[in-house]
Amino acid sequence: MEDLTVRRATAGDIDWIVDLSCRVQAALTAAGSLQRIGPLPPAMVEAAVQAGHAYLLQTPASRLGSVLVDPAAAYAALPLVALGLHTLPAPHWYLHALMLEPSAQGKGLGKRFPLLVFT
Repeated sequence: MEDLTVRRATAGDIDWIVDLSCRVQAALTAAGSLQRIGPLPPAMVEAAVQAGHAYLLQTPASRLGSVLVDPAAAYAALPLVALGLHTLPAPHWYLHALMLEPSAQGKGLGKRFPLLVFT
């Protein structure tokens, strides 16, 4: 799957991101997973969008996924030093939610998406 682009989410994407979290959760539940990712609260998605911490993965034809990140400094409990991550170049980010359309999963996009966001 080529022609992938990443862009910051806008206010017009908030409902789509919330709906995506519902679709992803439904797929997880149907597969028997106990993982909980959604539905994401609209206020949380809106705050991430306003802070510039929400991104979309898309092709020219459609949106494929979303990722919400936060500066790691916002999470004092993250053991950056204990994990040896404090030596990596700043800024450090906490990946809060990475979601792909269920039909786009299993194609390696989950690995590529964060790399596209931070390069």
